[in-house]
Amino acid sequence: MARSTPFTDAERMKIRVLHGKGWSATRIATELGRSTRGVTRIAAQMGMHFDHAQTAHATRAAAIDMRACRARLAERALIEAEEMFDDLHRPYMDHAFSMGGDPEQRYSQHAALPTPADKAQLMRAATSALAEHRRLAEFDSDEGAAAAKSLLSGLGQALRTVADGLGDSDQKDEGATDER
Repeated sequence: MARSTPFTDAERMKIRVLHGKGWSATRIATELGRSTRGVTRIAAQMGMHFDHAQTAHATRAAAIDMRACRARLAERALIEAEEMFDDLHRPYMDHAFSMGGDPEQRYSQHAALPTPADKAQLMRAATSALAEHRRLAEFDSDEGAAAAKSLLSGLGQALRTVADGLGDSDQKDEGATDER
């Protein structure tokens, strides 16, 4: 088996710096174009180790970044929807070309309002953008989980109450048969 090229002093320094920034061995290996095993081995030689706490921290940070990205996308979808609703009543420049006649008259342009078909397409596009905004906004909403938990707790209490009531009526029925 062929041995890989030894790590240079610059690569070792980069491993030390990136390890200090909390990068994972995999991420450092990708950055350097080296194997994860090689990066881990060199880090161990320098007295550095990659532990799961760093990975968990990096995972939490990545989740926060993705949540922020979804919030930006949701905002952009809402802005796009708003602009499409504005376009329903905004004139646009209509251009027309013709092949015959006077060369000076072959091209014309004028302001026009959207046609009903254009308005229908704008409404569909705006509705789609609004739906995407809502989906992205609800994705990170904790309110939905809290509402579901509250609903399930309420249902659990109601079922216990009903079960207790059924238990009482069973005891009453048993008592009624004993008296006969």
